[in-house]
Amino acid sequence: MAGQASPRIVVASAVRELAKYVQRQMPKASVENVVDYNAETFPSAIQSDATLAKRLQDAEVLLGDGKTIITCIRAGATPKLKWAHSTWAGVEGIMEAFNFQKPHDDFILTRPGHGFGDLMSEYVIGQIIARERDFEGIRLKQQKREWDKSYDYFRPLFTLSIGILGYGAIGKEVAKKCKAMGMKVWAVNRYQNTTPSPDVDEFRGMDALGEVLRNCDYVCSILPHTPATQDLLSGDVLKQCQEKKSVLINIGRGSVIRDESLIKAVREGWIGGAILDVFNEEPLPADSELWSLPNIVITPHVSGPSLPDQVAKTFVDNLKLYNSGKPMNNVVDWNKGY
Repeated sequence: MAGQASPRIVVASAVRELAKYVQRQMPKASVENVVDYNAETFPSAIQSDATLAKRLQDAEVLLGDGKTIITCIRAGATPKLKWAHSTWAGVEGIMEAFNFQKPHDDFILTRPGHGFGDLMSEYVIGQIIARERDFEGIRLKQQKREWDKSYDYFRPLFTLSIGILGYGAIGKEVAKKCKAMGMKVWAVNRYQNTTPSPDVDEFRGMDALGEVLRNCDYVCSILPHTPATQDLLSGDVLKQCQEKKSVLINIGRGSVIRDESLIKAVREGWIGGAILDVFNEEPLPADSELWSLPNIVITPHVSGPSLPDQVAKTFVDNLKLYNSGKPMNNVVDWNKGY
């Protein structure tokens, strides 16, 4: 798989000091850092900066953000490139840029495998606890200097159920954390999982989505953007949540549901609310109705940031496999879209 023992690595990422973390974990690796350009200036710099072009042309391995990977390949700046590792959990932007076709036959694209799960599962648990205990309401009472003991009543997590849409690496970590808090966990994949897990009470295939929506207090989508997942929850699908008044948590991709469908589900009372970290358009436009809709929590795509030590570890783990000619982890399947 590897063309040489120590391939030339170029790091082109906005993740702070990523190259230093890689070099620290792999001292003998040949690491070239390209951080003088952001996503907006990088494309023009490749064309106008001869020094930058020279730094890129011999790269066999590229560690970069989605946009810089796309730019390098499109511009033909990395003719010797064999492997690109994305710092982003989602790779649909890269795949769409090349119409879900590999740039060349021997090209390998990998994505982060661990790290995001820890962060995103913390986000999910934190949001559920904050909602069930109404920390926002308590804070407002504090501002009014009101002592309100009605907050004694809330639903403990061990009385709640959660449906996890997308049981991959991140979904498994979310399931693990939720189960540790005593929640009943349902997991949904493209096909029903037949391998038992101590963290999952009920496995279902995507064809049983309705059953999950009817039985869960929270529905957490971690689904990637693919043709199969686009608009999966759009239309009247969330009407099946109306008995439980489920709360939708979306930390996957915004394309799983259209804005108008989500707004309708809230207005009609089909769902109890939504916790949204991803959107169809980002940044979320200031005039979007989602901002002011009741029972909606909006966060600016921060549930799983790319932390340099975690990104570097995932990359270095794969680099060791690459150097030894062994199959790497988290290789993107261009047919599946993730």
